[in-house]
Amino acid sequence: MGNLLLAAFFLLLGAVFFTQSLQLGYRATFGVGPGFLPLWLSLGMGVGSLAIILSSVRDLTPPLVRVPHAPRTVLIAVAASLGAVLVLDRLGFAVTAWLYLMTLLVLAGGVRPLRAAAVACAAVLTILVVFARLLGVALPAGPLSGR
Repeated sequence: MGNLLLAAFFLLLGAVFFTQSLQLGYRATFGVGPGFLPLWLSLGMGVGSLAIILSSVRDLTPPLVRVPHAPRTVLIAVAASLGAVLVLDRLGFAVTAWLYLMTLLVLAGGVRPLRAAAVACAAVLTILVVFARLLGVALPAGPLSGR
């Protein structure tokens, strides 16, 4: 019941943010405007809240998620994060992000390596397309730059 109430609150909050973001400019002269990020974040909040509401109503998920070996998972996440920071400039964003996601998914999340590789590739490609291509953010290229 608590999940349902919290999800309903976030759904309402997402709706408020969405309506407020429509009053801001979606595009600006040189790229995205001030309403771009709040609009998409509020949509994500709404979709996530709806998913939680549906799963709570259908009772598909238990109210509490048990994380096996929580201290081990935290240590893996901290070590992977520190490793990613240390090698980001040398390996570049794409390789570092892929290795980081693979580490978290396989070692901390218990995902099978082949599935983790596919998810990591999809996530890295999505981030590269959105940030490097669409938004023009310069990400560390590393050895894949060809320079």
